Order: sequence, then C-alpha cells, then structure tokens
Amino acid sequence: MSAMGDFTALLETTDVIKQVLKSLQEEPALILGHINREYEKTGERVPDHRLMLGGFLGEDSLKALAAAGLVEKEPGQYSIYSYVPTAAGKEHYRKLEASGFFRDYRPGGESV
Repeated sequence: MSAMGDFTALLETTDVIKQVLKSLQEEPALILGHINREYEKTGERVPDHRLMLGGFLGEDSLKALAAAGLVEKEPGQYSIYSYVPTAAGKEHYRKLEASGFFRDYRPGGESV
C-alpha cells in the first residue's frame, strides 16, 4: 500500500472519519427530503434559511443536489437562494421515503 493509502486506511478507522463518510451519503438525502416536504406543504420554492443544514456537509450537499439535477437553485427574494425539487428529485424522495430511510431521522437530522 502507498503512504497515502496507509494514511487514509488509518483515518478510516476513526469514529470522526466514519461519521464524515456516513454524512457524505446521508446528508444530501435528508436535505432532499426536507426540501420535498416543505415544497409539498407550501407549493413554493424553499428558501435557504428554512433548510436544516446542521451536519458536516450541509452546503456541499445542496450543491451536490443541484449538480445532480435533483433540485433547482435560484436566487431568493428574501433569501440568498431558494430551492424546488425537480421531477427526478421528487422521484428519489418518494423512493427513499418508501424504503423507510426518513423514518429513522428527526427533523434536525439526528438519528432516533
């Protein structure tokens, strides 16, 4: 193994890096769920200040959702940006919801 491989293998054994890796997978899904639920309630774009971005990667998760075409990002009227789920974002949200993914999370993103 290379020096970098040895280094990253060691770091991946730590609880901190395990949580970061878990966050890479779960935070975008949690934020997508929040955007979809808010959009379903109001029928309006979701301003950034209403989003729960308390994890390690909140802002980057939003960028990833927009880059993947799961949400549309536009300048907000009373916020910096606002978001609305795309058809693909709604479909992925429905699949995640049906799989029970959101059932194990509270609105703040913490596990139950």
